[in-house]
Amino acid sequence: MTTVSNQQPHGPAPARPGAKQVLVLSVEDDASDAALISELVARRADVTLLSATHGGAGVKLARAHLPALILMDMNLPGLSGMDALGFLRNDPNTAAIPIIGLSSDAPRSANSTRLCGFFGYLTKPFKFEDFETMVDAALLHSAQRRQPAN
Repeated sequence: MTTVSNQQPHGPAPARPGAKQVLVLSVEDDASDAALISELVARRADVTLLSATHGGAGVKLARAHLPALILMDMNLPGLSGMDALGFLRNDPNTAAIPIIGLSSDAPRSANSTRLCGFFGYLTKPFKFEDFETMVDAALLHSAQRRQPAN
């Protein structure tokens, strides 16, 4: 199942000056975690959220829509987050998209997740400020890589 949403009951925060609309893909099978991610992302007026509930659908959506950022749960049914990461990193069209890994299992280290190909990693339950900081950094990274060289 996939959904697209950029709505929030209290309304999104105003877009930052000069901010362009960007697409973020969330791949999360847990309904409560998916709802929380949707609520947090919806606070940004410059983000449209695309969602998938399993790794295979996430890979297909990433290839079809080329989002600015992917939020990837690690423990997905069928194709795991790590396996989905491998498919995305081996595709030249999706290889440079920043991917933030999400899991209730703590990683061995931040360096090990970067070596695996993740932009970053958040352990659930994560602090909202940590989520926002990492999403901001990943979207900035994505915007910089998409800018034409001078």
